[in-house]
Amino acid sequence: MNRDLLACLVVFQMLLYAVYAVFAGRIDLTKLWGAIPRHMHTPGTALAAIGYLMLLVALFSLSLGPLMSNVREWTLVSAVMMFFVLQILYVPFASLAVSGDVDKNIVRGILLACVIPVAIVAGVAAKTEDKLATVCASVALLHFTAFDAVYYGFFF
Repeated sequence: MNRDLLACLVVFQMLLYAVYAVFAGRIDLTKLWGAIPRHMHTPGTALAAIGYLMLLVALFSLSLGPLMSNVREWTLVSAVMMFFVLQILYVPFASLAVSGDVDKNIVRGILLACVIPVAIVAGVAAKTEDKLATVCASVALLHFTAFDAVYYGFFF
């Protein structure tokens, strides 16, 4: 078991839920879709949930798997921290961008930057014998690149 990775994952997941809970009561989350057509909201939410769950499964599989080197584990811890900080920044900046208070390119940059830690997770997973983590991280990478960074970022 890789305890530092598991602890980091749990702490940042709880922090993300807390931030989303605070913002859910203060802003209209449906406005975060920007200019994306309404008929894409439900499929987009489903794809986002699948991509996010795939990333979590990959990270939990890696954290509960065989002990890895300190360098590999801390590479993953750094990727998790980067990913969750970007996710925490997303909601307030998307809300500000939709209202016109900040440039939408900031949100696009956040979405594009989210691909980096997911690519790191996929790369580390590919170097292990954990096939579940490798497949799930690869699916998550595909989602965050194709849907979040490109499709959502372009149409946002």
